[in-house]
Amino acid sequence: MSPGPRKSILFVGPLPPPVHGQSLHFMETCRGIGNCDKYIVSVNATGKSFPAAMALVLSALARMAGHFLVRRIDIVYFTCARSRKGSLFDFLVIGLARTFGSKVVNHLHGADFRDYYASLPRAWKKIAAWFYDRIDLSIVLTEGMKDQFLPFFPRMRIEVVPNFYAREFERDVVKGPSRARELIYLSNIMESKGIFTLLEAFRRIGETFDDVKLTIAGACIGDEGMKEGEVRARFLRELETLGRSLPGKIAYLGVIRGEEKVRRLMDSDIFVLPTFYRSEAFPLSIIEAMRSGNAIVTTRHNYLPEIVSGRNGVLVEPRSSEAVENALNGLLANGGKTREIQRHNIDEAKSRYSCERYLERISAVLEVPPEGLPPMGDGKPD
Repeated sequence: MSPGPRKSILFVGPLPPPVHGQSLHFMETCRGIGNCDKYIVSVNATGKSFPAAMALVLSALARMAGHFLVRRIDIVYFTCARSRKGSLFDFLVIGLARTFGSKVVNHLHGADFRDYYASLPRAWKKIAAWFYDRIDLSIVLTEGMKDQFLPFFPRMRIEVVPNFYAREFERDVVKGPSRARELIYLSNIMESKGIFTLLEAFRRIGETFDDVKLTIAGACIGDEGMKEGEVRARFLRELETLGRSLPGKIAYLGVIRGEEKVRRLMDSDIFVLPTFYRSEAFPLSIIEAMRSGNAIVTTRHNYLPEIVSGRNGVLVEPRSSEAVENALNGLLANGGKTREIQRHNIDEAKSRYSCERYLERISAVLEVPPEGLPPMGDGKPD
């Protein structure tokens, strides 16, 4: 890529805290793209009340307007919403950018934009179409994710830039004996992430294999199927029951981050995520688990078959504890094959999903050269 005039980029999106996949992804994008003038407006309303979220949005809009009024902004990079309330902010971001002659780049992280857009009333959809048609470029995570936009915006320019694992996973991986016995679930504790499917499967797996263990980490979160309190009550109840029937075989760690998360994934053998979460697209946890040398058991749901194949582990049908049990049986019974999968996953993650590879791709899309930076932490960039 030949160097051109130095660009000025306004990044609009969620920085930590709170920490979640999209906020970490946004932070690394802001930090890693170099050789440009960078301005960041953080909008992370996760877990905030409506008044607090509105105050945050108004503050963000004021800061954006201030940037436009005092300097030339070549590119506005933002992460689009997939809800009516969130799309109002999108409209304002796009409108400001176009008013001041900036290029608009949108990065989609979820698999539910198409459903959100199709559900809009006719009048609202016309307004949304007017704004989204003024996006110069949309970035998606997999080839299949182009279908989130193409049915509605067939002329939209779309580029594929896969997700990446954090820099803290860049280390040597040493696995134990040839028989793999350590299972791990590392995600939010949600019905639609398949936690109860896994617990039911593990009840039988734990009875079959004497030395198998399951580690669970994550926060209890509500979804469309169950409220947060209902999820927590059922999860703790089933966890206690399993703990009595399978003593010493199951552990719940709560929320883990940083070095502990890396260590737990490095020490495990099989990563299990039986998700049917509506907006599941490209979970960071899967590629972090691959880089840590885990075989993967996940579902044929949304775009996951584009990430996980038989060379990476096993794909199962959603909502089926029997399918999860059969997949785990096969991997646990054949330690040699599982080790082969683990080695392949390490190599594949290194070649396809490193942070450096991601920055090369997205920098090429934005037409700015990448710039290496120190490992990121859980907070804001320096």
